[in-house]
Amino acid sequence: MREDEKNQIITNSQKCGLSVSEYLRMLARGYEPKPLPPIQYNEMMELLYDIRYALGDYDAPEAIAVLEETLLEMHAVLAPERRKDNGHHQNLARQGQLEARH
Repeated sequence: MREDEKNQIITNSQKCGLSVSEYLRMLARGYEPKPLPPIQYNEMMELLYDIRYALGDYDAPEAIAVLEETLLEMHAVLAPERRKDNGHHQNLARQGQLEARH
């Protein structure tokens, strides 16, 4: 491995908040790690989850559904994508149900 390739791997792993080993393991398993979002993203997600769970105390199924879809879309932006043989990507955030943050 050339020095510039090694440095790029180190830089990319740091941007993703992963060790070099974990970054390489994800790549080897077919995932494409994404860089960490700015700190404000986490604060915003916390607030949206708080709102979602507060809505559970009210009869607001439509509002909850819209908020859950928004949360899934936001997760999808940052979730690692698994490369498929056909060249398309499958976003891991869309594979399952909305997960609780706790």
